[in-house]
Amino acid sequence: MNMNQIKVETSTPVRKHWLGLGAVVAALVCVVGRLVLEPLRSVPHFNADGMDPYCSVETFRLNNDPHPLEVAFFGSSVSIWGVITDEVARELGKKPESLRSLAMQGGTAFQMWQLVKRNPDKFSQLQMAVLEVGPRTVDDNLRGDPMVLALAQTASLAERWSIDDRAVRRQQVTEWFFPWRSVRRSLQSAVLDVVKPLPGLAIYPEPDARLYPAYHWHVRGDDDDDEGETFVSKTTPQDAARRIISGWNADPFLDTSLRELLAWFHERHIKVALVEMPVHPQVADLIRGTAKFAESYNNYALYLVSLGIPQSQIIRTMDPSSGGVPVDGMRDYQHLNRKGARIYSSFLGQQLRSLIP
Repeated sequence: MNMNQIKVETSTPVRKHWLGLGAVVAALVCVVGRLVLEPLRSVPHFNADGMDPYCSVETFRLNNDPHPLEVAFFGSSVSIWGVITDEVARELGKKPESLRSLAMQGGTAFQMWQLVKRNPDKFSQLQMAVLEVGPRTVDDNLRGDPMVLALAQTASLAERWSIDDRAVRRQQVTEWFFPWRSVRRSLQSAVLDVVKPLPGLAIYPEPDARLYPAYHWHVRGDDDDDEGETFVSKTTPQDAARRIISGWNADPFLDTSLRELLAWFHERHIKVALVEMPVHPQVADLIRGTAKFAESYNNYALYLVSLGIPQSQIIRTMDPSSGGVPVDGMRDYQHLNRKGARIYSSFLGQQLRSLIP
């Protein structure tokens, strides 16, 4: 027996092992499994922390509310705490049920765009979209839990490939081919998805209930008085300013999402207002007075201009006083308390009055 014969005899079993019928069957099982799991990918996931911000907003605040939507508010926890739609409706002279907050904890431009893209019929009567466009809604590391889940459930393969962060891109592309996180659902999720309770029922907390930032506690109802909402913060003004604006640059992925959202509104002649929400005066002073923060903030201001929205439709209220909010209207360095939210929402309604069609 010569060496060539030995090579043939030893290599043939290897080829059969990797390229034989078993390998074909395994590949088919993976493909079929992927297709079977696909319908479950975008089914809502609910959990104890606000019933998962994205899913509760899409399911209950948007799809399970029968009232026509005329004015929609998009944003993050800053808007959840800062905008009371009943106050805005009063200033606009509109029925409260025609205004709705679609803000979500950790919300970014991607989640805003997906909400509209996935449910276009729900916005058929929309007259105005009010977008919180703070630095972090378009500058995020894409690694936070709400964003990771939103990407896993709703992002297309092309969107996943466009993510700059290599680790996130690899994770999300893998998730598209082999759904794991996006199809894992608790029994609570399955039950709520079938029952679809209306907001306010004891079976689930109201998805629009304002949460204590970083605590996941629900505040009392808006009919309660303002006592007890004193300033609380686990950080410093410097840390808050650093988190908000340090090294700011628009994330390409989120920038694309925001521009697609704005284009969608423009094509349908829906008026858009961009809102820069208040921060604590100490944080605002640091942002303006610290060179590295001021440079980043200038980049952010130039970015807002680049969006092509008229300046009259950009409401700049980084300083709470510009919206009439006193210092004791802040819950922490980035969020308003109920007193501040009432004052600011009234101010916001007055600003929007001249813009509403």
